[in-house]
Amino acid sequence: MTIEISVDNSRLEGFSTPARDGLKKAAESYIDEIIAEASRLEAGRNPSDGPSEITKSMVDDAVIVQRRGLSIPPRDYFKVLLKISSSVLALLVGLTYGEDKLNDSGGVILFAVLLAAAIVATTLSALKE
Repeated sequence: MTIEISVDNSRLEGFSTPARDGLKKAAESYIDEIIAEASRLEAGRNPSDGPSEITKSMVDDAVIVQRRGLSIPPRDYFKVLLKISSSVLALLVGLTYGEDKLNDSGGVILFAVLLAAAIVATTLSALKE
């Protein structure tokens, strides 16, 4: 069974002959990529060696994969830095807490600054998730 796809000439108004040829080649290439992706999806879902059966949902999934790709989203290094700084600041708050360290004003100020920074980092880290 052959599938013929046609485009009404009114939609191609203003296209030159080379542009129409380029559109035809691009459409054929896109269809070939969708067919290959649908076949790959079917092979992954069909554990047996029986005949392949590509369903509409597989074709829909193949179209989505072709549009969006299978790329891994880039890592947000700001989130990673917030998580690390939150943990390190919490550790430093624990190290500066002590009866002998909180007796002088310098120790209290350092404790308060580190505690505030740890709270801000932890809050921002939670909000970014």
